Amino acid sequence: SLTVVRTIRVLRVLRPLLLLGHFEGMKLILESVIKSALSIVNVLLLLMFVWLIFAIIGMNLFSGKLYYCTDENIEWRSECTGTFVATIENPIVPRKQLASPLTPIGHMPDTLSRREWVAHQSSFDNIFEAVFTLNEINSFQEWPNTAWIAVDSTEVNQSPQENWNLPLVLYFVLFITLSQYMFMNLFIGVIFTSFQQVKAKQVGKHKMSRRQMCWVHICQMISNSKPLTIPALPPSAIRRTLYRAVLSSRVDVFVSLCIVGNVVTLALTHKGESADQKSNLQLVNTVFTIIFMAEAVIKIVAINWAQYWHRGWNRLDFVLVALSVFDLVIISNIDAPKMNESAFDSRTTVRAMQALRVLRVFRLVRKSVQVKQLFEMIKDSIGYFSNAVLVYMLMLVMFSILAMNLFGNVSRGSYLHDRANFETFGSSMLTLFRAASSDDWNELSYGAGLDAPHCTADSCGSFWISKFFFFVFNIVMALIFMNLLAAVFLENFDDIEMKAKYKVNTDDIRKFQHVWLFFDPSGTGWISLRDVPALLRDVGPPLGVPRRAQNAEILKLVRSAKLKVPNGMSGPLMGEASVLVKSNSVGYYDLIFALAWRVCGVTVRPPSSPLS
Repeated sequence: SLTVVRTIRVLRVLRPLLLLGHFEGMKLILESVIKSALSIVNVLLLLMFVWLIFAIIGMNLFSGKLYYCTDENIEWRSECTGTFVATIENPIVPRKQLASPLTPIGHMPDTLSRREWVAHQSSFDNIFEAVFTLNEINSFQEWPNTAWIAVDSTEVNQSPQENWNLPLVLYFVLFITLSQYMFMNLFIGVIFTSFQQVKAKQVGKHKMSRRQMCWVHICQMISNSKPLTIPALPPSAIRRTLYRAVLSSRVDVFVSLCIVGNVVTLALTHKGESADQKSNLQLVNTVFTIIFMAEAVIKIVAINWAQYWHRGWNRLDFVLVALSVFDLVIISNIDAPKMNESAFDSRTTVRAMQALRVLRVFRLVRKSVQVKQLFEMIKDSIGYFSNAVLVYMLMLVMFSILAMNLFGNVSRGSYLHDRANFETFGSSMLTLFRAASSDDWNELSYGAGLDAPHCTADSCGSFWISKFFFFVFNIVMALIFMNLLAAVFLENFDDIEMKAKYKVNTDDIRKFQHVWLFFDPSGTGWISLRDVPALLRDVGPPLGVPRRAQNAEILKLVRSAKLKVPNGMSGPLMGEASVLVKSNSVGYYDLIFALAWRVCGVTVRPPSSPLS
């Protein structure tokens, strides 16, 4: 009855799944996993089929051969009896002895030890141990050691000899190539396809044609854009000079070089540097701090505080400059000969602030369009990625509770110790997080599988339960959910590639923004109707017209765009036949939407349609 009660208690680990019903984003992630379950099972069956083939081959090659005598001078098992004087420090011992707290690890030199015929940690003695060994090799857990042990193997009941059968290493190379580099990558494809389908269904893309989907993405890109602004030219002559200096491309290049130089200077700090090196680096850092502080002051004086603080990059730069100044103040107040606890704390604070100055390198992101696209992709992925991480942590909680119930009483040894055990929920979480990152999870399975006679009755685990637990854990956490995290980013990469092939892409919208800035430097969102022909010539195809286009061609474009918002659209396009031109002015969103609609040629359903 006690076994039944413990089984029922273990089933309670499923309770955290009830949380998924309260969060739509987490339900989407779990739905992706469920939808891909059949495909994952098919991939697993294919993978297991490959593993079984290699397991059978491995049994024929290595079964009964991966053993050795603790006395290296003994060649045959029949001679491995009695005692000997150990001359090798800490030889390899069986996994059960290594995981046990009751047996010493290895033999000290010049001590009398008993000869034993023992097995290596990896085994191909039966189909189950062969599959588990291949599972370890597939996750790159000490596979070189296993390969060289197999290469040194000779015959059954014979001790290994170095490089006895060197071509056998090809067995492991071929297995890793087929299993890890080919079949394991199928998991990413299966989960990515499933996540893409579930996400498309959530936003209604599965009911759209390719042209309609293109139009929706273009509308999203346009909605995320906005008119750019340039600070107004100040009335004072001195401020106008500073204003031109701030906007100068030469000054921008100089500041960029200073940012790179500052990062390089911070990277040159190392342990054991001389007093002269330390003072020279500190002097260079002080010079850079003065330059960045001067840049911030000049910007504030030139464009005033409100316009300066309006830009996010300026806010980041101002905070970093303030921290750098605070850093200099702290360093100047630290008296090295009178080092005390408060001075130590101050130096620790200084190091933390110096590390934060590395964030200034993100200002260089603005210089590269490709890097900006990557940052935008990361920003767009944060929502789905955070939901995937929450589901991942939820599954980790469930496995931690299960491991705590199964292996919480297992004796400590070389594998389960103060920093890795399942005795409490916190330590179980940290230990399994380590296992999920493929960090020596096989050693954890050895420690959790400790059984008699290497433990007492109430502190034993189960070798086969431990093997099965970590086998399932690796499939669920390392293969499914880790690949799901990758699928979130892959889906957004796919969106970037798709948007680049649209008739109107992000580069066209960005060019429209910069041309609009010339006619509307204050960012009001309106320009004069007279400026539209010049704007269309500067924008160029596909949104505009060629620079040498005649007025008749521009008039034809305006008529084809109908200078009105398409019927049935919402957001910036709301209203039926709303006229773009109001008081001889044209709106930013009105014009760019009308031009994009003309290029795409999308047929928009009337409001009476249920799909409108």
